[in-house]
Amino acid sequence: MQRAGHEGSFTYDKDFVKKRTVADMTDLMCQESTAHGVGHTWNNRRNLLGVFWFLVTVSLFALLLYVAATLSSDFLAREVQSQSKVYVSFQTAVKLKGDDGLQLPSVVLCNRAFFSRRKLEAMGISSSLTHYLVASVGSTFVLREAKGVHERATFWQEGHAELQRILVDRNMTFADLIQAVSYTCQEIILQCIIGARRLNAADCCSGFTSARTMTGVCHVYLASSADAQPSEGEHMGLSFYINITRDDWPDLDPRILDVSHTAKVGLQATLTSNHTHPAHVVLGKGAVLQPGILTSATVTLTVVRDIGIKTVLDLSESPCLPLAGIQPMPGLQNFLDTEPNCDLRATRTCLRRFCNCTLYSLSIPGDSVPLCVLMDKMHCHGLLRHGLVEDGLPETSDFALKAEILRRHMPGRGPAWVRASV
Repeated sequence: MQRAGHEGSFTYDKDFVKKRTVADMTDLMCQESTAHGVGHTWNNRRNLLGVFWFLVTVSLFALLLYVAATLSSDFLAREVQSQSKVYVSFQTAVKLKGDDGLQLPSVVLCNRAFFSRRKLEAMGISSSLTHYLVASVGSTFVLREAKGVHERATFWQEGHAELQRILVDRNMTFADLIQAVSYTCQEIILQCIIGARRLNAADCCSGFTSARTMTGVCHVYLASSADAQPSEGEHMGLSFYINITRDDWPDLDPRILDVSHTAKVGLQATLTSNHTHPAHVVLGKGAVLQPGILTSATVTLTVVRDIGIKTVLDLSESPCLPLAGIQPMPGLQNFLDTEPNCDLRATRTCLRRFCNCTLYSLSIPGDSVPLCVLMDKMHCHGLLRHGLVEDGLPETSDFALKAEILRRHMPGRGPAWVRASV
């Protein structure tokens, strides 16, 4: 019997499921369904075209299941992000450890005066070489641009000669020399309180790692997933008791170094996220610790929303490693390959490509890339400031002086690149 209102060959029958075979039901579904892949496969089941449509349909269905499973697992694995804030100047993302408390940030202790004066004097390092070391380790802007061209050439030449003499006499590398004139962790830390544990200097320093930065050698307490504060206030957080040696800062001449980059002296504490390399961040953030004064920082929770953020794809650049599962190596050397520090790795790659060397703050122990000596460093700085292209450079520029300094300092050799080894 045909029901009114139904057109076509479809016959209404309340028992049509019971009266049709599986093949009939499949054929009916393929005719009425909008899943064209299934329909094409069924309609061409007796020829090779059916095999083609079967493979296409199965492949796309498997891809759909994979994408759905990946998105679901990624959503379920997401952790709440937080943000540390010291007064109004510190804003650094850190992770939240589940419901057990707020993940505490990492603490970076640096000497903003770069080196210890008593250690410099003990090693017989002159004031001229001290300025040369500060300029080699620090920012490229630390040297005064107002300094005369020939005065700067003399400064480079004399500093480089004395540096090479010290390295040869003491059988040291440049990195060894910087380490020798810097504070060690146990010279800075008296004791610390981590959560409910009170540790002496030796035990506390076992949780620190040394890192090369633009302020020289810094000591980083890298917060782990166990460093979470379950309560509010100053209880059960991180507390460090610091030894501050008075009048141990080298005398830096403002006629050589820019005072805006050397006016801040003393031991500095900087809060960073537990996945950030401190190479550059220590220059712009941190509070100088004063003797006999409690310096505290408050960490607050902020949810980071990154919906809609897009990343420009660069096929020529090797991808950064995901942060998850990475264990920090000595000197935080593998942190330069992680996603939060891609900008540092890009800077290192650029310097290696155009200057065939790297900055002290971006170098790692056992590095295959040589360190830039001061002449190389300023030369690369000039290239970057001129957009890597400069026609008709004046003979009095830093670029022209580079080859002349090397010829005078090393007779018989051309304008080769001379570097202190790591």
